[in-house]
Amino acid sequence: MLKPPLFLIIFLSTSMVVFAQSPDDVAMKIIVENCLDCHSGAKPKGGLDLSTRENLLKGGDNGPGIEINNFLKGQMKDVLDESRMPPKKPLDTINAAHLKNWLTSGAKYPTTKIDIFSTTTSKRAGKDWWSLRPLQQTPLPSAINNTHTLQPLDYFIFDGLKKLELKPSELADRRTLIRRVYLDFIGIPPAPEEVNKFLADKSPDAFGKVVDRLLASPSYGEKWARHWLDIVRYGESDGFERNAPRPNSWHYRDWVIKALNSDMPYDQFVQMQIAGDRIFSESSDSILAMGFLVAGIHNTVLGSNADAKEQARQDEMEDLVS
Repeated sequence: MLKPPLFLIIFLSTSMVVFAQSPDDVAMKIIVENCLDCHSGAKPKGGLDLSTRENLLKGGDNGPGIEINNFLKGQMKDVLDESRMPPKKPLDTINAAHLKNWLTSGAKYPTTKIDIFSTTTSKRAGKDWWSLRPLQQTPLPSAINNTHTLQPLDYFIFDGLKKLELKPSELADRRTLIRRVYLDFIGIPPAPEEVNKFLADKSPDAFGKVVDRLLASPSYGEKWARHWLDIVRYGESDGFERNAPRPNSWHYRDWVIKALNSDMPYDQFVQMQIAGDRIFSESSDSILAMGFLVAGIHNTVLGSNADAKEQARQDEMEDLVS
């Protein structure tokens, strides 16, 4: 869900999950990271395609990759013995040894063709990139500071502080606490009467009630929409020399505020802005959400030069997705 924003911080702090991998999975990862850029596709180098076991058996210009009756014979074993692939940076001894053991154990492949984008490499993010993995519960580090009332995020913060040999700051007093949460959630400090009301409330959930009230405030969406609108380069004029006004751009701005205040799920929030007319065609708001696609700057000072127009269009598209 979109709020509170603290959930995003917790997710980013806990999303690096370690997944157990079988020896065959590790071998596939090594092949994807080091071999498939050259040895896959319509024209693999040397005619050798390593994306399937069948293609490995078939081999390339220099013979079979492995022999069906002896997996330790063929191009694959020769290359590993001679430490000559990949050309610019051959496999280190650990990865080479792992592939040799994999050959000895039967050179097992998945039942489907290896996807070159299945694994992250030094050149690109793959489908195993942390933000693309399924969400899983991450074990909390051990409690470091028992003098504080710990929330899940605190465990990770205290664990990080311990590694840096630092101590946490003293707990904020209640007056400071309410000021901080007001500034974080709605961007303005609390009124004196709100401070006094909070200080007088001695119930265990006093702070929680303040948080709930601020999340329910229209000002919450108004404050946090600014962050999203800044990212998508929202403006109420085109920019550049003429800087023509956009009289109706506010509809998109108000949609973002409404989405945040209604606690719209993040996946729906993104989908509506990219393809709302297709995915949510029954909703009139879907058209407003697609203001995302034209929210940024627009160069109208181009004249009739076709190349300049094309360059401006590409600049706008790059600005949209970067």
